[in-house]
Formats: sequence, structure tokens, C-alpha cells
Amino acid sequence: MRNPSTRRSFLKSAAAGIVLPAGAISIAGAYPANTKVRHAACGVTGMGGYDLRMLASSPHSEIVALCDIDDGHLGSVAKKYPKAARFNDFRKLFDKEHKNIDSCHVTVPDHMHAPITMTALNHGKNVYCQKPLCHEIDEARKIRLAAKKAGVVTQMGIQIHSHVAYRTGVEVIRSGAIGKVRAVHTWADRAWSNGGRPKPQTPPKHIHWDLWVGVAPERPWGLNSSHPQEWWSWLDFGTGNLGDMGCHLFDPVINSIQYGAPTSVRAECKAPKNETWPNAGRVAFNFPATPYTDGETVMTWYDGGFKKGHHPSPDLLPSKKKVNLPSQGSIFIGTKGAMLLPHWSTPKLFPEENFADYKMPNPGNVNHWHSFIDACRGEGKTGASFEYAGPFTETILLGNLAKRFPTQELKWDAPNLKVTNFSEANNFIGRKYRKGWEIDGLS
Repeated sequence: MRNPSTRRSFLKSAAAGIVLPAGAISIAGAYPANTKVRHAACGVTGMGGYDLRMLASSPHSEIVALCDIDDGHLGSVAKKYPKAARFNDFRKLFDKEHKNIDSCHVTVPDHMHAPITMTALNHGKNVYCQKPLCHEIDEARKIRLAAKKAGVVTQMGIQIHSHVAYRTGVEVIRSGAIGKVRAVHTWADRAWSNGGRPKPQTPPKHIHWDLWVGVAPERPWGLNSSHPQEWWSWLDFGTGNLGDMGCHLFDPVINSIQYGAPTSVRAECKAPKNETWPNAGRVAFNFPATPYTDGETVMTWYDGGFKKGHHPSPDLLPSKKKVNLPSQGSIFIGTKGAMLLPHWSTPKLFPEENFADYKMPNPGNVNHWHSFIDACRGEGKTGASFEYAGPFTETILLGNLAKRFPTQELKWDAPNLKVTNFSEANNFIGRKYRKGWEIDGLS
């Protein structure tokens, strides 16, 4: 989430109060009344800075450590948290401060999500990790299992999961208002891309480049090619449009329909070029039936920019009027009607005349960050724990695996994390970490 206006609208609605998700439990006295959750920030500017501010805004949190590979960013943020210990290397943070921290957030480039998260879990710390949970499919499985074994509180940073718009959409689907779901179409207007590696240069002194590259293959620094931006499209570092926006847009689909692992996936796009993800195309995910579907269903993902036509046809919506689709969102096709769920906006049901008297549910907002801190104190639970986010991330990254092999159907054996009909794809289920960057439980 990078749009300031959507952040403000979320904060305004969340400020009315924290509404715990359905089924949340409360453990009174788990933390002494005046005790705060001691929190470490891994990533302190950009989205990392946003997560830091939101987590710090809880009256029950205290920022005790800051970690970033950019001394300029670190020094700037440290002015607000002068008592917090400062680090460039997350490994040193946990080695030296593990006894002084209770939780951390991991809001850094995608390829370093799993290494930092697993290190925190190995020290028994609660973790708030930005989406996607990791860069590789097998990392998602390992992280989920490690978190479960550690018995800690976890949350993936899909903030809109807690927003009233998506919470409403989930309730509508589960209520059966549009009947059983037959198909879903989801699209994003993002189109990250770059022109290949830039001319190698010596990085500025304030950037610890080797720490930024981390577990990924070594490469020289180049101006405006990775830090502080442009890393999203690199195969080695980012997860492209699917990792960036798919984690938000898939969430209400998977959450409402209760999708498990897909049985197969197929992408229609150009092959990766210049070491970057293809930025436009479609990916079709085939899912087994659930109690909310009319048999097996296909979820189709579209990306590449709304104006370029990489989105479903509005004619999918049964309406007598012309429907203008939002730039990002989902269409659910059901046996009794259809639902349009725009990104960051309440759902609309079709045909309109059939739902003229329909009363839309109002589940309210949850503060995604505060609920994490509260859960760390034993009060309530998170809505996007790794138990949910792990399998969810596996599905997202499976879509990226298909993008490596356009038009090739990949039949997926989820329990064994294996493509059963195209062995070459199995070379990309995980990655070998760079020498010297081995992480217990991952490499």
C-alpha cells in the first residue's frame, strides 16, 4: 500500500476504535497493565516507516531498536526514537538485543522477508511481516511451520484485510447473497518494469549494499536500480505485480471462499526478460470445490495497467447499465448474481434490481497494527497470522512460478511443494542462499 490518500481514509475509519475480529479471544492479565511490548523495526522508511509509525501509535508499544541498511534513513528516524538501539545488520540486532525485544516488524525488500522473519522466530519473537510473506514458495511453508512451533503472535501486512470494505465483501460471499461462487476475476493496474541492469557503480557510503543484497546472488550497485525503489520487478529481489498487489487483492477472495491450495495454474504472458518479472498478462488458478463454490472454480488474475486492457470485461456483471470497472478489484460470479469488490471500496451487487432491498452488512474496521500489539499482550488475536498467510503466500508465488513458463500448465502437489507434470519448474520452488548468509531453518 503506497497511496497516501487510502492510508488516510483507513486511519480515519480505524480511529473510531478497534473492533476485534469474529471469534477473537481475550486473555485478561496476560501482560501487567503498565507493561509495553518492546518492538524492533526492521525497515524504517517508506512502507517500513509507515509500519513503524502505526505500530508505535499503539499505547501498548515501545520502540527499542531500529535496523536499516541506509544510514541516512536510520539517522533520520532515530531522531524520533533517540533511546532505540541502532543497527544496519538484522543478525547483529537479534544477537545483541534479543533479550530486550518482544516483537519486530519486517518491512524490507521481498527477498529478505523470510531470512529476517525466521531469525526472529528462532529467537522466539512475535513478527509482523509485510506482504508477501517471502520470496520463495518453500520459504512460506518453513516460516508458517516455524511460527507455529514457536507459538508466537504473527501478522502479515495486508492492512486492507482489516478494512471494512474487504471485511464486508467477505461477509457477503459467506452469507450466500450471490449464491455459490462459480468464478472470480481479479485485476491490478500496476506494471512495474525496468530495462535491465544499470552500469555498475560504487554505492554511496551511507548505503550498506552487501547487507541490502543479503541472501540473493551478489551483484554491483547501480543508480536507481534497486534501493530505495525499483526492486519490485527484479526476479532476484521482488515478486512483481502478483507479490505487490496480488497479496491485497487475493485476500478477500481466499478469505471469503476459504480456498485451499490450487490444483493447477497457467500463465499467459511474455517470458521474464532482463532478469525482471513480466509486467502484464493473466494467470488462471484452478481450485477445488469449497462450501462456498459451485464445484471446482477458476480464479483469473490480470495485471499490466488498467488502460492497456489487462482486466476482465465489465460485461461479466449482469447489469442493464454500463458498468465502469475500478482500476483494481475483483468480480465474483455466483449462481444468484455477482459482486464487484473495488480495492478500498464497499462491494456492489448485480443485477442491481435483484438487490435493491439488500442490507449490506457492516462488520466495522480493525486496526491491523494495533491488533498485532494487542495480541502480543495476550489480548485478542490477529486476522492475518502466518497460519493463514503462509498457504496464501504459497498460492501467490505459485502464480509467479507459472509466469516463468508462459502457457505451460503446472499441476501442483501442494503437500509436497512439487509440480508433477513439468519438472523444470521445480528448480524455482526455493533458492540457495548466498554463501555467508545461511539462516537456520531456511538454508
